Amino acid sequence: NMISEPKPTIKPIIAKYTIIGSKRASDTRDKKLGINTIPNKYGLKFAAIISVILYSIIIVMDPLPFFIFIDSCLYFDLLFLILILIPVISYVFLSLSLLKNQSKENTLKLRKLIFVIMQIGTLAYLVGVLI
Repeated sequence: NMISEPKPTIKPIIAKYTIIGSKRASDTRDKKLGINTIPNKYGLKFAAIISVILYSIIIVMDPLPFFIFIDSCLYFDLLFLILILIPVISYVFLSLSLLKNQSKENTLKLRKLIFVIMQIGTLAYLVGVLI
């Protein structure tokens, strides 16, 4: 009687939402260029709200392997939880900043920050699985 562990598929899903959210955030700067994007059709605030909704999904999904048995290495792993809370909290502050300010300067700054946050999240998963 062999019990197999579920395959860890949550990280690619999180990456997908991060990339889509990042794209919506960067679309906000395309308005001045006249490129046909969500901000051009519906406005900068709407694009920011879409990004924040996607980041909210990430905020919920990132710590899920701690609470739900998705991977035995991450399930109730306190080190993983502590490490994954860094990007989770970062996404909260990033979302608040994006809602407050959709200027070109801010969206460019946040786009760079998104890349760093993604790397920290990936490291949290790696450390959680390997240690």
